Amino acid sequence: MCLIAALFTAYTAGATAWQTNVAGAVDSLGSWVDVATGLIAPTTFDSSGDTWTIQNNMTLATAHTWTVAGSVGFSGTNTRITLSNNDTINIAGNLTINGTGEHISSTTGTFNFVINLGGNLSLAGSSYIAHTGAGFGNGTFNFNGGTTFASPQILTVTSTANPGGRMNYNVLAGSFIQLAGNVSLRPLGGVGRTFTVKGTLNCQGYTLGAGNTGTFVLGAAGTLATGTNPGISASPTASGCIRMTSGRTFPATANYIYLGTIAQTTGTGLPATLAPPATLVINDTAGVTLTRSTTLDSGTVLDFVTGRLAIGAFTLTIKGITAGMNATTNQITGGANSNLTVASPFNLDSFYFNQTTIGTTNNIRTFTYNSTGSLTLRNGMVVSNTLNLYNGTLNDSAYLTMNNATTLNRDNGVLTSAPLWGATGASVVNVRYTTGGPNNLAVTTGLELPTTITNLGSLTVIKPGALITLASSPVANGNITLTSGTLDASPSNYTITANRNWVNNAGATAFTAENGTVVFGGTLAKTVGGIYPTTFYNAQMNDAGSATLTNDMFVNDSLTLLAGLLKTGTVNLVLGYNAAPISGTFSGTSMIVPQRTGRVKKLLAANDTFFFPVGDSLGNFSPIALATASTAFDSGAFEGINLNNIKDPNNANTTDYLNRYW
Repeated sequence: MCLIAALFTAYTAGATAWQTNVAGAVDSLGSWVDVATGLIAPTTFDSSGDTWTIQNNMTLATAHTWTVAGSVGFSGTNTRITLSNNDTINIAGNLTINGTGEHISSTTGTFNFVINLGGNLSLAGSSYIAHTGAGFGNGTFNFNGGTTFASPQILTVTSTANPGGRMNYNVLAGSFIQLAGNVSLRPLGGVGRTFTVKGTLNCQGYTLGAGNTGTFVLGAAGTLATGTNPGISASPTASGCIRMTSGRTFPATANYIYLGTIAQTTGTGLPATLAPPATLVINDTAGVTLTRSTTLDSGTVLDFVTGRLAIGAFTLTIKGITAGMNATTNQITGGANSNLTVASPFNLDSFYFNQTTIGTTNNIRTFTYNSTGSLTLRNGMVVSNTLNLYNGTLNDSAYLTMNNATTLNRDNGVLTSAPLWGATGASVVNVRYTTGGPNNLAVTTGLELPTTITNLGSLTVIKPGALITLASSPVANGNITLTSGTLDASPSNYTITANRNWVNNAGATAFTAENGTVVFGGTLAKTVGGIYPTTFYNAQMNDAGSATLTNDMFVNDSLTLLAGLLKTGTVNLVLGYNAAPISGTFSGTSMIVPQRTGRVKKLLAANDTFFFPVGDSLGNFSPIALATASTAFDSGAFEGINLNNIKDPNNANTTDYLNRYW
């Protein structure tokens, strides 16, 4: 150890010269000499890496640079280093100022000074570092050491010490600094300054700048690690690991690490959107919960070291990659109001969702997959509201469960396995073909469409310009609605069963029947229509209730009546030129009811005899057969009837008549 025991004052004749006021005072290495001898003292000391202890006051000359390859400490009450004008101190080792009144400060003036430190900084007692001049100069303290989290520079400041008077602190790029306790940066004379991190600041579970004015700036490529709850708070909230009150900057491109053993929330300071090359690291055994909806853009990384990330009542959007997920601890956790969007262009082959109890605590409310790659679920996920398959391949491996009354929206996404339709297989799911990803205009239905007779609720096509081609025979227990686009029964002629309403609001050609059959089934009353008429190839009425037309219904090949009343209302049921005779079982509960202004029509191109199994809404079956005899038929010629449950107004007989006419 080297002791600087004399009182040094600046020698004004030269910026690099030193003199003593005690004749002949030199240190043990001979580095200090008396200017009276005419020698110039070197500006670099302690090349051997020793620790220099300041035992008395020392003043640097104007624009002087003092470089120490080792460490610097203080010994003695009020011992100080005084910086007089644009001076620089370079210390490769540690700087320890722990005694009463020990300090580094400046003289009066508007000049600046710089301290560069490669080791640890320790302030205790009533020690301080400050620019105390009456002018408007600044002191700058640069941390330029530390290499990793395991080998950082340590910042230790007791509650009575003050590192903050008119001082700007910088953690330089590539440097690592770690707090060893709460650090206050009390400004001198109410003047706060800036703490800038371009390297890495690990706050652990401690705070920086509590109750202090001044600003905190995290560099665009800087890293901030926190173990407090909440982790990072926006200014001026007195919470989080950073607490300066004049402003806090947390850029979208920086790296954020949540570490420790206490449960944390991300805090209002974490940017709502992280941009490349940002990394969000979860390294907390007690887990981390989002404070607000958060997006990780393409080019970012969500890295799990240990612990879970809980979405809470917000939306987590992942457009980058995930790393470190596993089946035991490193997972994403949902909840009743949690939403998850994965829109990464990469293949995410190991995606773990912390779902522990089907249908209860760890659901995901809305899961959106919109990727040009693929995602492989490695454990259970229960969707409690909406699944959006907008793009990419979702390898669900039977880990995906759709709760009852959920909605599945598909644009161009693909499932490789059919989901579980509820815990017991009894869920009813609504399926919609819509736009949300690349807007694929040629979609063939897949495993998203239940093929069982109970699991499909409503079926909706709302995709302008698109052709949706069936690859199975759906049984819809909710409405079938064509809002835009076209639904095609496919050349395989799949059967569609509509157990509720058929609503065509897309256009007269919005349904391509091919040679398929549409069955109007179930037990509930329904309507068939919409804004536009629909043309069917084969239609079958097998509803224990009834079906009422609200727009014209065309049947080109065959109409089969098995159960229920098919009511025309105020529109027409039109059988095509080549339509076969109406078949089925006819009775007062299985017939056509053309009882209002609507009619049953059969288009004619030649003479025929056609049987109309009609009756009234009271269950009175009163069929009629019509035979035509003509030598020519105009285009659009037809024979048709409707039924009125009153006396024919053209019958003048007052005693012989029927309360019905056709």
